[in-house]
Amino acid sequence: MKIEVKDFRFVEKGALRAFCTVRFPESDLEFRDCRVIQQDGQKGFVVGPQREYEKDGVKKFVALVWWGKESKLGAEIQRIVLDEYGKKRRDAPAPVRDDSAEIPF
Repeated sequence: MKIEVKDFRFVEKGALRAFCTVRFPESDLEFRDCRVIQQDGQKGFVVGPQREYEKDGVKKFVALVWWGKESKLGAEIQRIVLDEYGKKRRDAPAPVRDDSAEIPF
């Protein structure tokens, strides 16, 4: 299955480093607003689009798309997105810094 990554938007908000779109051109399916997450000094990872909500005054997030930690598809998405992120990050303009809120992960 072919996977394409496009529309990187670089940010600095807690551990959030970028948003991107993951596209499966053979099926004309795409997941928009996937997130590249990376804590300082740790390996990055990719999560699918999420919806934010509040419960008992605490911000929480729920996955809208889940590809599973052990799935072959999930591993391939991780590999391709992180490879593209590394290439694009070197050529990207300075990220937009947003210190207005912390992301709880």
